[in-house]
Amino acid sequence: MVKESKWEKLSIGKLSKTCLIVPCYNEANRIDIDAFRKGGADLFQLVFVNDGSSDDTYELLCKHREKNWTIVDLKENVGKAEAVRRGVLHLSEQVFFSEVEWVGFWDADLATPLSEVERFITYSDTFFQETNVIIGSRINRLGGNIKRSRTRHYLGRIFITVVDTFFKLGCYD
Repeated sequence: MVKESKWEKLSIGKLSKTCLIVPCYNEANRIDIDAFRKGGADLFQLVFVNDGSSDDTYELLCKHREKNWTIVDLKENVGKAEAVRRGVLHLSEQVFFSEVEWVGFWDADLATPLSEVERFITYSDTFFQETNVIIGSRINRLGGNIKRSRTRHYLGRIFITVVDTFFKLGCYD
């Protein structure tokens, strides 16, 4: 008798009940379709939201669509947050939505690899079985390679400091 690994249990269980919203704005030259295929096309649902792109993003996504991919085409650019919201609204209208346990959003450039989805779910199952929200943060870690400008870093720090001051969230991002 062969024993199932934790990964096999996850991929059959919670990963198959996971859906990621991927907002896309002018990503035709940057999106790595093969990485999305290898990273999750058959493990979980992906909802790509074309956020009014003026390049060939929509056409590229349609050309390479996998069976577990949905593509939402917004005619006007509405911004990342609204694109994610509309992706979630679209997802909530799908027949399989009642079976979805985890909904998240992922950057189209895969700055965080899709393999991290497994870590989020494993972390939740291991430490916090009743977790409702998991938030990833781009922190320096061994083997990680985070590239962002100083301006982006400092603006992000200012934003989270203001939000934390007003809402007393006790978070660091």
